[in-house]
Amino acid sequence: MNVIGILAVCAVMCVFLLSVKQIKPEIAAAVSLCMVCVLLAAGMAKLSPIFELIDTAAKRANLNSDSVAAVLKSVGVCLVGGICSDICKSAGENAVASAAQVCTGIAVLIIAAPLIGDILKAALELAGG
Repeated sequence: MNVIGILAVCAVMCVFLLSVKQIKPEIAAAVSLCMVCVLLAAGMAKLSPIFELIDTAAKRANLNSDSVAAVLKSVGVCLVGGICSDICKSAGENAVASAAQVCTGIAVLIIAAPLIGDILKAALELAGG
């Protein structure tokens, strides 16, 4: 599915969700979550060539595969956390949305901690420390 197709599906989903909110508002958040999962599954299927390209480029540049993996995991966590936060906001749960954003930031810090340590170690070596 190309980008235009995905955007068209999103527009149709929004119209459908507006109808669901009017008829059965108590299930609107669950329907929205299901729709998001279907879209994410469609998008994830398209990522394989990108991961292969990044892997090839990282190998050519002699980059540590753990560092590349940490960056990719961080991007994934940020995307999923942002979507989760948006769903919570749509459901009217702003406090839960804020907590999701905080937890996303913490998860990224945990994932990136080894990479940050490597960067600080390299900086100290360059500084003669």
